[in-house]
Amino acid sequence: MPGMGAVTLGVVATVVVLLALALPGPAFAVADPYQVSVPVPDQSSGARRSAEREALERVLIRLTGDPDVGRRSELAAALRAPQNHFVRSGYARISDRDLAEAHPDARWLLELEADRNGILRLLKEAGIPAWTGRRPEVLVLILREEPSGERVILDPRSDVARTLVRVGRERGLPLSVPLMDLDDQLALDVSELWGRFEGATAPLQERYQPEAILMLRLYEDALGRWVGDWEGEVGGEVFAAALEVPEPRAAAALLVDRLAARLTARYALRLGGDADALWVQVDELADVAAYAGLMRYLAGVSGVSRVQLVQVQDRSVLLRLDSSAEADRLMDLLRLEARLEPDATPELVGDVPVWRARWRQRG
Repeated sequence: MPGMGAVTLGVVATVVVLLALALPGPAFAVADPYQVSVPVPDQSSGARRSAEREALERVLIRLTGDPDVGRRSELAAALRAPQNHFVRSGYARISDRDLAEAHPDARWLLELEADRNGILRLLKEAGIPAWTGRRPEVLVLILREEPSGERVILDPRSDVARTLVRVGRERGLPLSVPLMDLDDQLALDVSELWGRFEGATAPLQERYQPEAILMLRLYEDALGRWVGDWEGEVGGEVFAAALEVPEPRAAAALLVDRLAARLTARYALRLGGDADALWVQVDELADVAAYAGLMRYLAGVSGVSRVQLVQVQDRSVLLRLDSSAEADRLMDLLRLEARLEPDATPELVGDVPVWRARWRQRG
């Protein structure tokens, strides 16, 4: 019988139901890039100052994707006075078991909220691109091959799953794993998932409705070394790698780090600089309320400095966006946020590229 955190299809149904009652709901981890919690040993001024610097570096890494961003000379003054870049703070007792194990000398969490406008202004003045939009909700399916050869799916209580969700939260990514309750067990075929058969993850898409699914397989090679290989697609980009790791949890941490770095590099936009004109025609607007919602949304998109209505025809509007971002990069970001859906390529009207798009109004 597999250890705690591993579920196979042969488990007795009554036991599965009891276990499922203790599992969290199918929610994605909260991933606000401006909210940070840092373990500290006490509430002294020295511990607080050190934690504030660590927290500010973590926010900057989430926004830029650069793990060495704290070494940039343009940010040195800000990191010398990190307390100036937070608008809210407080202490809480450490209750998370993984955090307690990772930081045995810590007793408290210093919980901080960064000054969003101040941070973005700092990056703008430094000329550093930032990913300020919402992050995609990614479901990660974790499969492990046991020494016996049995292949199992890990549930949210496993060490690997907890590591994945925790590191995702640290990097500002909303990650989750399947509950692996009775519904999941009846719907999923471990052999098909391991073999990456087409359609094997369809039940997960239907139930959890994530924006992307990644699969992480863990197994030992012929020499007894752990291998973590993952594969999936996020925002139309394929992510795949196979790495030797010292133990399974390291594979989860590496997956998150690489995913965060790749996504941030793709969706980070320049926050300042010269603005270029982009032409966007939005079709199928239902009413005036839909138009108002569209304009409010575009006014809040990073990299867009001005939105101008140029023409109205039936239920379509032609807009001019003044943007410091490259057109393709901005359109990628809009697709990821799933409010405005541009076509894959623009149409040429004369010599002017015009992006056709549809607006998804939310209730």
